[in-house]
Order: sequence, then C-alpha cells, then structure tokens
Amino acid sequence: RIALASYHPSTSTSRSIQNEQQNISLHIGLKPTDLPLFVSTLNDAAAAGILTSLSITPSNDAKVRVQDRLVEKGAAEMVKEKGAWVFVCSGVECARGVREVFESGEGGVEAMGKRWVEEVF
Repeated sequence: RIALASYHPSTSTSRSIQNEQQNISLHIGLKPTDLPLFVSTLNDAAAAGILTSLSITPSNDAKVRVQDRLVEKGAAEMVKEKGAWVFVCSGVECARGVREVFESGEGGVEAMGKRWVEEVF
C-alpha cells in the first residue's frame, strides 16, 4: 500500500534532499515486507533530486499510521501556506484518515479544488 504518509521513528527511513527547483515530499506507508520492493526506486528518486523529502512508515505494533504522522508534521498547515498539491493513493481507511487531517483546515479539501487528488482502492 502506498499512501500519503509519514515515518515511524524507530523503524523508518527518512531522507531530506535539497532541491531548489521543486518541493516534492513523498510520505509512504507500507507493510515492512513490501519495503524491499520500493526501496531502490525511492532511494534513486531521492538521490536524483526528484524528492525534497522521503518518509516511510511501515506497519507497526503501536498502530501509528500515515495520518498520525501528517498531524505531527503539521502537513495541513504547510499545504495551506504553500498552496501545495496533495495526491492520496491508498485503501479506504487510510484515505479517510488522511482526508480528515486536511479537512481541519479552512475550507478543507473542497477549498483545495484541483490541488487535492485522491485514488482509493
């Protein structure tokens, strides 16, 4: 499962990449067993400067999820201030939780218009 997410400090990978031409943050949540399928591609994208930051949250016993990390990082406020786009690709439960994080802002997801893109499976 790939979704807009953040990282779990004790079992995560987090990278910051300086790139002045674009600011793309990828937050991803997945099962730890799926990480090997993505890690090479994600690291290549980060090393190539495609991503400004990369955060990975594997499933964990504490049940810390993507949406929890977004709240901790102040993602809704950051999106509002910078006029960022948000792409969510996830299962129903995660998509609902991520949407709730961004609904807390003024006007919520609807106010973002075309800057909010959601693909739920």
